[in-house]
Amino acid sequence: MMMDTPDDLKIESSDSISTLTSLFEKKPQSVFLSQFSRNKNKKEVSSESLIKIFATHQSANYAEPWVGSSAEECTGSGFVIQHNSTNYIVTNAHVAGDSKYIQVRIAGKNKKYTAVPLQVCYQSDLAILAVKDLAFQQQSKPVAIGDMVALQESVKVMGFPIGGDGLSVTEGIVSRVESGTYEIGRVKMLQIQIDAAINPGNSGGPVFSEGKVIGVAFQGRDDGESLGYIIPAPILNHFLQECFQEKSYQGFPELPIKITELENEYLRSHYGMDTEQTGVLISQIDGLSDAALKLKKDDILLAISGFPISNEGKVNLPGIEEEVDFTHLFHMHYIGDSIELEVLRQGELVSISVLLDCTPHQTKKLSQDEHDKLPTYYFASGVLFQPLTMNY
Repeated sequence: MMMDTPDDLKIESSDSISTLTSLFEKKPQSVFLSQFSRNKNKKEVSSESLIKIFATHQSANYAEPWVGSSAEECTGSGFVIQHNSTNYIVTNAHVAGDSKYIQVRIAGKNKKYTAVPLQVCYQSDLAILAVKDLAFQQQSKPVAIGDMVALQESVKVMGFPIGGDGLSVTEGIVSRVESGTYEIGRVKMLQIQIDAAINPGNSGGPVFSEGKVIGVAFQGRDDGESLGYIIPAPILNHFLQECFQEKSYQGFPELPIKITELENEYLRSHYGMDTEQTGVLISQIDGLSDAALKLKKDDILLAISGFPISNEGKVNLPGIEEEVDFTHLFHMHYIGDSIELEVLRQGELVSISVLLDCTPHQTKKLSQDEHDKLPTYYFASGVLFQPLTMNY
């Protein structure tokens, strides 16, 4: 993975954005389409929409917490969106995370403006920055957010990678669409692979197709060539839609289960599936969730919200040409939503409504990654005690 900032990132940002007026009505299926301001006739990208970010991070040492934190200066990229006539900056969580001080500069300009994080989602590696300076509001221009792209579509990556100070533009095509691990959040979510160069400093920068943002550059790989990854429009829209609501941000929900693929026909026959049925076997259900009360081990999950699940755990969804992991259906809902499941239980079809009440890692025994704080520790008789977390 090629990032411009360390893995252990935390920020000191507000947990609430209640001062923002709600713009959107919660409709999970609507995130397949853009919910933000668009200019359908304009396909050229304005440099006033592109932002270089200068961040001073303060990262904690979980192996030696008594040492304290260390400061590090990093740069990243971002782009301007508009909500209720106010311009904001979208970037990566690992760019804005653990920030003690952030400045931003519009492409082609010299003046830097102070910015503050409004919301950071480590799960999806996305963040929103606010700039109060009136000059920034007047000079910056919001981008249009597009829809999901398909294989072989042309894309353009814009940002401020290493190798220079000015704006960089690289071009390529969509190489792959599938769910993969978002490194900073350790969560498997929908992502797009492109063959355009994504280097340290590109993180948080926009990826355009036909003049609209269709993704956000966020990570790459060192063990291959032309392997860049972007956060697609459905994930970006979901993040923005929830951010601009008058309640605390909660993130992308999941169904806390482990599954076994059912490609083996004898295994499918053992669980009573007929030749036309497809699905996956539920092998484990975490407690402390509504799913634990309604699902059972060895249930066969056949469909979610009416979308059939393949024996490999894939689904076909509107707006996405490729089959994707069934977990994407949960990610397109919100905490507190209910979702309809069709399961095969001991040979009988059962329809179950399950409340989505947890985000990834919440039901795990080992605490998830800590952010926005220094590590907790205690010395007693020369022995160090501290909570076991994923950071350690």
